[in-house]
Amino acid sequence: MILRTVAAFCLFIIATFGASDGIAAPMVASPLGEADFYESPPPSGLAVGRADSVGPIYVTATGMTLYVNGLDVPNGVFGCTDARYEKTGGADGYPLPRASSRRTCLEKWTPLVAMSDAVASGPWSVVVRPDGRRQWAYDGQPLYLSPRDKRPGDVNGTMGMARYGAWRVLPVPLRLPSGTRLIRKVDGLMLASSEDGRLLLTPSTSRSRVVPGLAPMYAPEIAVGSDVVVRRDGRKQWAFRGAPIYRVTGDSSASLVQSLVASKSWRPLLIQPASPRPKFLTMHMSVPEIGWVFADSRGRTLYAMYCHDQVPDRLSCDEVGDPAAHWSALCGDAKACAREWQPVLADVDAVSMGAWAVADVPYPQFVEPTGAYGEGVPTVRAWTYFGRPVYTFAADATPGDVQGHGIEAKVSGFGAITVLADEFPVLP
Repeated sequence: MILRTVAAFCLFIIATFGASDGIAAPMVASPLGEADFYESPPPSGLAVGRADSVGPIYVTATGMTLYVNGLDVPNGVFGCTDARYEKTGGADGYPLPRASSRRTCLEKWTPLVAMSDAVASGPWSVVVRPDGRRQWAYDGQPLYLSPRDKRPGDVNGTMGMARYGAWRVLPVPLRLPSGTRLIRKVDGLMLASSEDGRLLLTPSTSRSRVVPGLAPMYAPEIAVGSDVVVRRDGRKQWAFRGAPIYRVTGDSSASLVQSLVASKSWRPLLIQPASPRPKFLTMHMSVPEIGWVFADSRGRTLYAMYCHDQVPDRLSCDEVGDPAAHWSALCGDAKACAREWQPVLADVDAVSMGAWAVADVPYPQFVEPTGAYGEGVPTVRAWTYFGRPVYTFAADATPGDVQGHGIEAKVSGFGAITVLADEFPVLP
């Protein structure tokens, strides 16, 4: 979804707000636009888009996510190059599997080419690569596209996170009240304290009462602007779109937030609702060290495979065409891997939703350990999560089992797809 300045990137704060201390605030349901961004609109050919897991981000004119590589030195040396590596680094380095056919950084990531008439402005500039190509840059760092991204809004290059490995997306700087930041919940992106990450609340009705453990988020006397309201006692309080902000204080636990929200007298500040999730998904509690995990309709834990080469370019090695040796190191030969790790098949009428997308997934995963993942094998129509195929593990016998979590080799492994504690639903 592309946002062009004041296009419909929606902000939702649920219910009508008012507080017993006399601060009144209307329901807020209006689009984020230029007034909510610190920076001017990007140059022609670039835009502002939406990512479920991150919020407003910079994208191409067609909505594809822009990335920067932490190995690139701003206005200096390029870290993403066409260099090829044959072994891992360090004194105990070992030869890379299929090193002669290993793809380079520039073969896996696409530089965002700047046309001859591109005009630099603000943090946006044009750099020239060693091969002479002109490339867009942000704060001096070259911009790239990820081949894992298939749809506008995809952030598969960073596994849905703002930063993953050497790569990060470009969130649009937002004008938020001082001391606040956005955090990700299953319900969507919500306003939280930048100090401790705890959710901030606002009254749902004029009858909402401030309880012990909850306090106004006071603003300094010199604070002015639309994100400040004046209380009956004359003190200033931070607000968001006119909704007064309250914070959980001291040792008050997360259960206080849950109980207040459940009472429907207080609401979290939901900035961006999450996309719907596929109907087959469920959630269950696993072991305390892992917490809540996503599962299929039968309660079987869902997993994703990950792999990163230990070489200077720090590229992932879990894409089609990468060495099957990384799979074989985890589960043995092709038959064993196919038996232990089965893709989660998609129904005929299944459609992609947010981070969960339907794709053609190689299965069995490979033919020979000396070959490549996904080459010379059939595919099945199955689910992916942030571009990674989703699997169940044969040894998981009952809901909550996570026997496959933490199975690792040198650079590859499997992890349960977790619903992190700070992502668990809070809306009733």
